[in-house]
Amino acid sequence: MMNLRKRTREPHVPSPNLPHLPYDVVAMILSFLDIKQLAQSAVVAKSFRDCLKLGQLLDFKQPIFKKLVRKRVYVPFVGRIIDQHKGPKIQSLKLWFDPINTEEHWAMVAGWINKAAQKGVEEFDFDFYYGPQVFLLTDEIFQIKTLQILRLSYCDIVLPEPETNFAVTGLPCLRVLSFGNMDIQNMTVVEAILKACSKLETLELLHCFFPRYLKIDAWHLKNFKECKLVTCPKIVEVAVDAPNLMTLHYSGPMVVFKYTNFDKLTDCIIDFKPNRVYYSIGVYKLDQLMYDMSNIEVLTTSSRLLEGLCPRGSHGENTIVNFFCFSKLKEIQLLMEGSRYCGLFAIASFLQKCPSVEKIHIHCRGWFRTDNVISRSSRPGGFTWVLQQQFLVKRGIGPCYPNLKVVKLTGFRFAPHEMQLLIHFLVTGLSLETVAIFLPSPRSVNGPFKFMDETRLNQYFRPAMASPKARIRVFEHFQDKLFCPSKHPTKWHSRP
Repeated sequence: MMNLRKRTREPHVPSPNLPHLPYDVVAMILSFLDIKQLAQSAVVAKSFRDCLKLGQLLDFKQPIFKKLVRKRVYVPFVGRIIDQHKGPKIQSLKLWFDPINTEEHWAMVAGWINKAAQKGVEEFDFDFYYGPQVFLLTDEIFQIKTLQILRLSYCDIVLPEPETNFAVTGLPCLRVLSFGNMDIQNMTVVEAILKACSKLETLELLHCFFPRYLKIDAWHLKNFKECKLVTCPKIVEVAVDAPNLMTLHYSGPMVVFKYTNFDKLTDCIIDFKPNRVYYSIGVYKLDQLMYDMSNIEVLTTSSRLLEGLCPRGSHGENTIVNFFCFSKLKEIQLLMEGSRYCGLFAIASFLQKCPSVEKIHIHCRGWFRTDNVISRSSRPGGFTWVLQQQFLVKRGIGPCYPNLKVVKLTGFRFAPHEMQLLIHFLVTGLSLETVAIFLPSPRSVNGPFKFMDETRLNQYFRPAMASPKARIRVFEHFQDKLFCPSKHPTKWHSRP
């Protein structure tokens, strides 16, 4: 008879009881939660109900509060929370609503700002989107000495008269300044803030209307390291004087950049959009811009920049001589949507200036699939296209990439010009390890396209691979962020 082993139960070890904490200590701990988490904690015990009045993070921009805007109960709810606040400090106040009763809401928001300023507020984030009238804020918001982060959108600043004598007496600790969707024809506000805030680190100007000539004078700011300019339509020239600038992000129409010193610049996004009015490429002095940005390590750019830098002769002769070289560039991301005549020739001509590149990410979505007003000869298979490819092979433009390891091709539809790009990297990548192909999303595909699976691609292109470690991998479109994500997101300038 089989003997069954008797199971022995381990003795129960009681868990140590938590020490009884005073109510003041518990309230202080819970005050560091945001307003949504505090409301959830108030349901746990009766003693936690008053903790909702002690919260320091008053973030009313969360999706759960945005539902209240549609029901027209957002403003009364926020007003009741702020009026009943009994805590010693308000660390941040974030608002997101459409001011309908303009005069009434002006007075309420002014009272909220004054109460938060009395309790040492450190962050303001106001987004008054699409109101019937422009929401007006007084200059008192620039006199708060404890403020560190200031984000304003869809509003206007009322300056005292005369405006030329406006000066900022507060904001000694301001680190981040962001203006979005504002009409700032008078640069007095920006100039006064840059002059007074010695600790400013980041400046964001998103979808604002500025004069034609924008000047950012930050030569005296030792901590100024990041500047973002997004879709400012009236600007034709940007002058930047910031010797300590390390990050520059620009998205919008082509403009002329004038700068003093970009020696410390390492992170850059230059996303040029097509201009409404055509100007000669030489007007923008792109070659000089690239020469002064030669120390960058990460770059994201659009096809418009490559079109402005590549030779455009009828037989591929060098009509523009490029003297720049990105010797420190490790990662580059190319946005090909809306390209006019940017093909393999323009890409290879630009990448030959990047001898140390290790990762290349090319977004193929919209590449030669738009109805631009250009000559048909510049499209794949056209006369100019064929001449440029012949010149590329004849002159050997685009030498081997000794350090290239990863190539990502997003929105790849196996079109002829995309297959030529794939072959180019397989032949020239001496240390290439992975070529990741991401199929287009179903929404972006208008019709059928040819598809090759991963096994067939590796078997077909194995003789042409310069690196024995090279491998082609095929992914779905939603796996882009999981495999070797890029440092720069494609929607870096979108506001919540």
